[in-house]
Amino acid sequence: SAGLLPGIARSVLLSCAQGQGFVPEERPVTAADLQGADEILLSNAVIEVVSVREIAGIFAGRCPFDRAGALRAAYREQVFAGGTP
Repeated sequence: SAGLLPGIARSVLLSCAQGQGFVPEERPVTAADLQGADEILLSNAVIEVVSVREIAGIFAGRCPFDRAGALRAAYREQVFAGGTP
């Protein structure tokens, strides 16, 4: 309902997140969610996975952003090494 497209990158990222032991959840995000987040990630097929440090003045996450690095590596493995999600 938020306008996200069911694209290939999204599917691969959700699969990779589960493989990394994360529990991906798709739902609308509130300002309170951002303030309480350990880490916020932004992704698409072009930028892959990047960490978000601030949204509209709300600081989110703390370095070293380990989850983003692990998910980026898993995504690249699937996409560039021809693995299956």
